[in-house]
Amino acid sequence: MFQSLTADIFQRRTGIDLLKVYPQKIDNVVSLRDIRIILNVQAMPLSYLEKMLIKVGLEDRPQEKIYYHCNIQLIRFDPWNVKIGQTFIERTKYQSLLEDFPNYFEGYCITRGAAKCNAYIVIGMTENSKLLSLAHYVPPIIEENNGELVLLDGVHRSFLIKNVGTTSEAVLIKGVKAKFPCDPQDWRKIKVVDSKPPRNERYFNLNTKYFRDLKYSGIDG
Repeated sequence: MFQSLTADIFQRRTGIDLLKVYPQKIDNVVSLRDIRIILNVQAMPLSYLEKMLIKVGLEDRPQEKIYYHCNIQLIRFDPWNVKIGQTFIERTKYQSLLEDFPNYFEGYCITRGAAKCNAYIVIGMTENSKLLSLAHYVPPIIEENNGELVLLDGVHRSFLIKNVGTTSEAVLIKGVKAKFPCDPQDWRKIKVVDSKPPRNERYFNLNTKYFRDLKYSGIDG
C-alpha cells in the first residue's frame, strides 16, 4: 500500500521543486485513488518522470539507483509482447479499472480509459483534508532486462488491455543492469483470484534483494 509522503520529503528525494509545478503550497504526495476533489491536471513533463525514476532504489538498499544511467522513453506497446513477474490478477481490482477509471478525469480533456492514458500530475484534495495534495498517474512501466521486455508495474491495466485486444501507452526503461526481482513468465502462467495472496506467493521466485521501491519516489506502483 502506498504511504503518503510530505512534499518536503518528495522534493528532497527527487530534486523536483513543486512550486514550479503548482503556484500554491503542496502539503503531501498521495496515491491518485486518495484524491477526492481534483483541482488541476497537467501532462507530466518527461524530465519530471525521469527525475522520479532515476531516484528509484532497491527496497532494502535505497542508495542503489538502478535506473540512473538508463534510457527512459514513452512508447505504445502490446501487452502480449512482454513478460510478467506477478503470479496473479485480482478480480476486484480489474473490475474497478473497468467501472471507475473512465470517469476519474471527468471534466478534463483527457483520453478516457487506461489504455491510452499518458503520464499526469494531479493536484487536489483528499477526503479528510483541506490541504493541497499531489498525485501521479504513470502508465505501465516496462524494463528491458537481460534481453527481455518485462512488465514492472501495471499488470492489472495490461491484463485488461491484452484481453480486449488493443495497445497501451507505457514507460520503457532500457539498459537496466540490476537483476529482475522475480522470474519473468508469459501470461498463460497468471491466475485470476478473488483476494491478494501472501507476498511470497505474488511473484514467480521472488528475490526481495532486487525488489524495486517505486513508492520511494512517489510512484504508486
